[in-house]
Amino acid sequence: MPRAPIVPPSPSPRPAQVPAPPPADRVATDPPGSAPPLALRVRAVALVAAMAVGSIVLWIGIPVLWILLGGLISTPGTPSFAPIALVLVATPVSMAFFAPLLGRLDHAHRELRGALRDGPRRAAWNTSMRDSQDTTAQDGILERVMVVSVALAVAVAGGYLALFGGSMSVPGT
Repeated sequence: MPRAPIVPPSPSPRPAQVPAPPPADRVATDPPGSAPPLALRVRAVALVAAMAVGSIVLWIGIPVLWILLGGLISTPGTPSFAPIALVLVATPVSMAFFAPLLGRLDHAHRELRGALRDGPRRAAWNTSMRDSQDTTAQDGILERVMVVSVALAVAVAGGYLALFGGSMSVPGT
């Protein structure tokens, strides 16, 4: 019985490498290292400004609001714990409801920059120093905005106490 010749299979043609389409905000003729369009930069600045205002509202606006409301429900001359309890409970609860809005703004800013990473984010203490030194690509700007707003809140509170604190005299002594 004659054997049929063994013919090696012909190599299948490799699929053509199709280049990824350019992002919607860039034209195909833009060089890879070019600056983002003006509209994207304006949106990024607007998001950072919204985070800054939101941080100031979080650290200054919400506490002042609840202190004013606590002062309005208190009756002069009759000590009551209700206004103090209102301020002590409502302030952190309001902050807890407001803080995720800042997180959403930060998320939108990172998405806009294209720096949003897939998967869980590793804490700074849990990364090797040999890993990427560019932490701004993975971290949002919200951390920096919050540090500045907390420093501003402390400065405002200190200034208020220095200017208007004064000594309190107890009547009848």
